Amino acid sequence: MSEPIPSLPESTAKYRDHGLWEHADFLKLWAGQTVSVFGSLLSRIAIPFAAALTLHATPAQMALLGVADVIPSLVVGPFAGVWADRARRRPLMITADLLRAAVLVAIPIVAWRGLLRIEHLYLAGLLTGMLNAVFDVAYGAYLPTLVGVDRLAEGNAKLSATASVAEFTAFSIAGWLVQWFGGPIAIGIDALTFLVSAGSLIAIRRGEPGRDRSAAAAGPPSPATGRHLQQILREIADGLRLVVHDPILLPLATANALLSFSAAVFGTLIILFITQTLHVPTGIQGMIFSVGGVTSLLGALAAERVACRTGVGNTLALALVVAAIGGAFVPLAPDATLAGIALLILNQLVSDPAFTIFEIHQSSLRQTRVDDTVRGRAEATFRFAGTAARLAGLCAAAVLGEHLGLRTTMLLGCAGIALAGVLLALSPVRQLRTIAVD
Repeated sequence: MSEPIPSLPESTAKYRDHGLWEHADFLKLWAGQTVSVFGSLLSRIAIPFAAALTLHATPAQMALLGVADVIPSLVVGPFAGVWADRARRRPLMITADLLRAAVLVAIPIVAWRGLLRIEHLYLAGLLTGMLNAVFDVAYGAYLPTLVGVDRLAEGNAKLSATASVAEFTAFSIAGWLVQWFGGPIAIGIDALTFLVSAGSLIAIRRGEPGRDRSAAAAGPPSPATGRHLQQILREIADGLRLVVHDPILLPLATANALLSFSAAVFGTLIILFITQTLHVPTGIQGMIFSVGGVTSLLGALAAERVACRTGVGNTLALALVVAAIGGAFVPLAPDATLAGIALLILNQLVSDPAFTIFEIHQSSLRQTRVDDTVRGRAEATFRFAGTAARLAGLCAAAVLGEHLGLRTTMLLGCAGIALAGVLLALSPVRQLRTIAVD
């Protein structure tokens, strides 16, 4: 059984009737994250393009690029959960934003001097992966304290909706930016957006509520002594036990891990497949991917309505099965003809809204299922499991992509996503009608 859910903070109670659009501090967070997501999406498409087109990366190198992003997150993530439960979360997020900006701005500088190598992208992935782990864990634990658990679904839906708009805009122009100016320019824009995100967090006026526990007094974790390390490991284990012993969180974490593995198998190869097998120009690819931004927005707007009709549990399971079906359209595309482009667009029409609906409800469910005192560690447990699975998926993509071919490997990734949905359908999660915890 999970910890009791804290009541809605007094400062957010007045937004029960008027919504979070009247919550000044949420609007600051929303604005900063929308800009940051825009920049991150530019990098998401620019870095693989830079590797595939400028540096002529192989499937193994593309997988290694993903591994460079995953490894530090895998190592740092559990400790970030302890840190997020000991320290105030907003300063952690601000620091991570500033450091991510510093790391990424180095890429266009190196490229401008004509020295860019694949190793530079590996290093940037290692450093930003470490900082992403700190930011993401702190962010997942911070949002409920800002808006209250009663508004989590609304907050996640609004953030997802505007992230979808950012996706549409970013993917609409990213391909052309890469085609006209090269990937490093888009990566440099991402560095600037992290500064905007940090500024929005600094502008939030509401302080974080005090957390009266011994861990908070101990301060952030440090590699000091054996006794201190043992305490940190015990706190990490607390988050793991909470997830493992909860009948809802355990299958949700398992499905998330399987989803991360399968999505890594699929996602590692998609740009190689579309670029090198189908020979679709990068500008057109960006326009195709931007369709997913529009459909993701529709998914975010419909997420609460869908869950009200079918129940949260059924929605989570069905969303993954639908997303898997949509993903299969990509490896089925024959070439860069109209038929092939239509299948790529169909993938964006089907998969993106399904993934968005899943992400909104699974995030809200796991955030409301635990108490604030352990929310950072529970979040870190989810992310550790997902990151470890993603690492395995990247390795599988490198091996299977070389031996089975891109099409077959991507279809196997889609099958794994569908299996994650089946797992949820067979678990107690399916019985949930809402995210509320008794």
